[in-house]
Amino acid sequence: EKNRFSPVATLLHHLGLVARLAGFVGGGMWGYEDQGFVVSEGTSRAIGDTGLVLQLESFVDEYYPEGPPKDYRSNVVLYDSGQEVRRAIVRVNSPLKYKGVRVHQSYYGPAAVIQVQNGRNEVLAQETVPLQWNSQERPVGSFLIPSEGLEVFVIGPASKFIDEAVPPGQIRLEIYRNGANSPIAMENLLQGEPRLLEGLSYTFIRERQFSGFQVVRNPGQPLLWAAAIGIVVKNRNNGASAH
Repeated sequence: EKNRFSPVATLLHHLGLVARLAGFVGGGMWGYEDQGFVVSEGTSRAIGDTGLVLQLESFVDEYYPEGPPKDYRSNVVLYDSGQEVRRAIVRVNSPLKYKGVRVHQSYYGPAAVIQVQNGRNEVLAQETVPLQWNSQERPVGSFLIPSEGLEVFVIGPASKFIDEAVPPGQIRLEIYRNGANSPIAMENLLQGEPRLLEGLSYTFIRERQFSGFQVVRNPGQPLLWAAAIGIVVKNRNNGASAH
């Protein structure tokens, strides 16, 4: 009578191993993970092939008087097939959850709203560009102007030293032909002052923020939890049998 449940525990253990394998396979084949899912304030972005779209309405960061971050959070709206399904405040330890998808706050940084017009005052692009990379301690982002075959790099001022090349309140543009290694134009822009570069007018409209999220969908996670339970039950039974 002492070990009458041992066969059941052994069965659960083996089922747990099978469930664990199935969980890894399911997560690998049908899962989705993006450690650097970036959305700028006032913009939206599709989450892989999930049919979901995440919109960042606003971002808030707070600091202690000594300087370290106290709190940072994103106010987001989630759409499923074009229909609003969630509004949430996302923090590092308070993710948005919907149909197996989890959206965690991960990091944040500056963004710049840039407008580009041609000689007929037609708007060719208006982008909220996340400055999500770093080059020589300066935040950098880029956007494309497909109709002109151009890529525009947007460079913000450094935060760790007094930046004479890109002073505070300005951004620097470096404009390249697609595939070229050398820029056709480089210029600093003051906010609100259009600048004519290679026949196009560029305006630095305003500063904004971007949020970097960790987005995960793992359909195999329930199986992994089931596997863990089965293995724990087996181990507990073995421990009881030793006595």
